[in-house]
Amino acid sequence: MIGLLRIVWKQLREALIIILDRNLFLFKFTTKKDNQRVMEGSPWSFDKHLIVFKDYDGNLRPSKYAFDKASF
Repeated sequence: MIGLLRIVWKQLREALIIILDRNLFLFKFTTKKDNQRVMEGSPWSFDKHLIVFKDYDGNLRPSKYAFDKASF
């Protein structure tokens, strides 16, 4: 998946994708620039599914985030 997203995200340096749960992933970007590029370019989709991003600060459990809305 990251290979295809790297093409779409245009020259993304590297990203670590951690599977947290069914349909819940943690993306860890190596640079702030890559993170900003992805966040500012949203909404994104993959294989006809919407990808909703939220900034993660490490304090709230990922399962507590709401991923039911996205700005278009």
